Amino acid sequence: MESGICTEAKRKNSRECGPCSVRKVAASGDIPLARLDSLLAQVELAHYGARAEIFEQDEAGRRVFVIRRGLVKLVHDNESGLRRTVRLLAHGDAMGLEVLVDGRYRHAAQAVEDLEVCALPTRVLADLDAHSQCMHRELMGQWQHCLDQADTVITRMSSGRARERVANYLLFVGRATEGDPDGLMGRDEMAAILDLTTETVSRVMSDFRREGIVDDPAALKKVCQGL
Repeated sequence: MESGICTEAKRKNSRECGPCSVRKVAASGDIPLARLDSLLAQVELAHYGARAEIFEQDEAGRRVFVIRRGLVKLVHDNESGLRRTVRLLAHGDAMGLEVLVDGRYRHAAQAVEDLEVCALPTRVLADLDAHSQCMHRELMGQWQHCLDQADTVITRMSSGRARERVANYLLFVGRATEGDPDGLMGRDEMAAILDLTTETVSRVMSDFRREGIVDDPAALKKVCQGL
């Protein structure tokens, strides 16, 4: 891991750092600059290759990760051993916030593509939260965002007609990555997210390819609207 990323002046206005809650705290003036720099020096930059595990379900953790670049899937293993992708995370999303509560990750996190993240020690976040109203608001906002993402999976990606589910998935992935939205996950992985059979996902994707709408956001939005 690479340390000191948050104290590098060249990164302050970068696209990757723009959505970061820590940046907003720095701009708020809630914490004296010298102390803030001391805390931010502990934030590390990490790189993971496609399909690499960032953390495992039930693993003890002392870091929260913020995505700078790439796509991550959160995976849950139930008691019977069935593994299912429950959420997709992209640029600006935080993962592992639950370790701030009980010190363990609720899901496994796996990189879908080459990934770049900031690793924030929980002690740093706890210190910022205790002394910065801005940080407290940002953490509450991240928790709400996690709930909104879960709602999206339930209401858009795992309910409704098959064409609508696949279209919602393609829209999300298309916004989150610069690559081909159809090439990031296999049909079986897509089926697990969308609660469809692999055969159904393959059939719908073939239809979309034939119709020329796989990478056409306007056309996919019409599908989502039932048009």
